Amino acid sequence: MIDPYVFPSMEELRQVTLDIIDERLSEAFMVPWARPGHEFYFMQAVTVVFDTGKRVFRPDELASAISLMTNGSIYFHVLEAKKRNLAGMDDFSAWIQGFEGDWEQYIKAIREIDVTFHTLAEIRGELVGAVSVN
Repeated sequence: MIDPYVFPSMEELRQVTLDIIDERLSEAFMVPWARPGHEFYFMQAVTVVFDTGKRVFRPDELASAISLMTNGSIYFHVLEAKKRNLAGMDDFSAWIQGFEGDWEQYIKAIREIDVTFHTLAEIRGELVGAVSVN
């Protein structure tokens, strides 16, 4: 498995991906092939972000808001945010840090979620649990 968010540049991610493919092909007894027109191509991903108009004003309102978020929103605010944020943080932790008070339990619980082997729906459930900590 490759975690694309640990690489500082797309070029480094590209090189690691090519190295893994090359290593796998060197282990193969027969190199797979594809008919012309059926080749595999890496595609480009584009993120489209739009304002839903929904707002959360306090960290203790997050659980209900997150439970209503789409998978796309979870992806954007958790996985993609780690690449956008210079500190490598998800949007929720970064947002909560700006509040006075004892919200450290939320931040800690969010950061302890291992997003590597979960679906986006499972991550949503984990997040709701993390920000429901009393």
